[in-house]
Amino acid sequence: DNYYKSGEVWGLNTTKVGSNYTDTTASNWATHSYTDFIVANACTITKFTCSAYQNTADCDFIVGLWKMSPAASTSHTGNATVDFIGEIEFTANADTSTMHAIQALTSFQSGASLSAGDCICVFGTVGAGGVGSDRNYWWTNGAIEVEYS
Repeated sequence: DNYYKSGEVWGLNTTKVGSNYTDTTASNWATHSYTDFIVANACTITKFTCSAYQNTADCDFIVGLWKMSPAASTSHTGNATVDFIGEIEFTANADTSTMHAIQALTSFQSGASLSAGDCICVFGTVGAGGVGSDRNYWWTNGAIEVEYS
């Protein structure tokens, strides 16, 4: 979806170790506000595809998936349980407009197993190198394929 996402949610105050994040929690209000999908039944993510349009951005860009497991009714200031699913990184071309080819991800972290009521959050952030000064104007769209149990 092409709407603004809060960087606070993506960061999750966590560290990437190898190919996974040391994620456990994120704020209730942020994860709820930026949830993209809620799964109706137990399922497993089997494929994530994404394309990107870079317009005058000169930094790499990552699109990541996170699972959010909502707690029972609770304060919005509390924390929700989160788990990293996977990510796709697009390498930017310096200050040019580029339609990036569709990329597919089929290998996922533990967060790819979902229970009924779990949420999928799709977030974007600057690439690992943090290269470039213009970090605006990335648009993405894609698809998430799931297999129901």
